Amino acid sequence: MSAAGYIKGQITKAANALRTKKSGFDASILERFDPTEDPGECLHLLHDRKSTLINTSASLRKSLVTLKEKWGLAENFAHENPESDSSLPLLEEFQTHWEDTGLDQLVDETEELITKLETALMLLPSSDSTSTTFHYTIPHTIVSFCQKGK
Repeated sequence: MSAAGYIKGQITKAANALRTKKSGFDASILERFDPTEDPGECLHLLHDRKSTLINTSASLRKSLVTLKEKWGLAENFAHENPESDSSLPLLEEFQTHWEDTGLDQLVDETEELITKLETALMLLPSSDSTSTTFHYTIPHTIVSFCQKGK
């Protein structure tokens, strides 16, 4: 296999890993957090939701960074191996591969999903460390959930 073929294979491998992670996440974690009546259960559910959002976002971000690193290596390789007339046919080959495999769209969709995950995390209620009351903080508005005694 040529070096260019190997590099394209590495880009494809990173893209497939990202696609798998992107398609395999549980979309329900983006839904509004609905606290239960039981404060203890509410704490547990909130912790689980936060953990899932953080871990999913981090995993997607890591795979996205890996894909971008593979692209950077491809660009460097192309610039280090120009044709005798200083043209960069390898870069054109890599760009064609990137476009043919829809990687601009994959990157855009993944960045949008990461933003949604981070937004969902910010919108989760924060817990008051001295009680089991949760608050959704919306600019100038606080709505309490999981009240003590319910």
